[in-house]
Amino acid sequence: MAVYDQGVEQRGSVSFFKDGEAAARTRDPLHAVQINAHEAGLGRIDLPGGGADAFVRASRHCYNDGSDVERFVRSVAG
Repeated sequence: MAVYDQGVEQRGSVSFFKDGEAAARTRDPLHAVQINAHEAGLGRIDLPGGGADAFVRASRHCYNDGSDVERFVRSVAG
């Protein structure tokens, strides 16, 4: 997996690619376990190497706690 967030200050959302996997294929299992994530298209200026045309974006919110973040990490890794 590769995190694609740029910038010096990182906030509560993350944009990422799962190696060799289309963004929708990464996103759909997250939705199945009620994790809110979406597929975001890339502009030409944003394109990383490897021919990807979209990434997955997920954000934490005020109602999320540490267990939600752990569930997200396990779900993406699994």
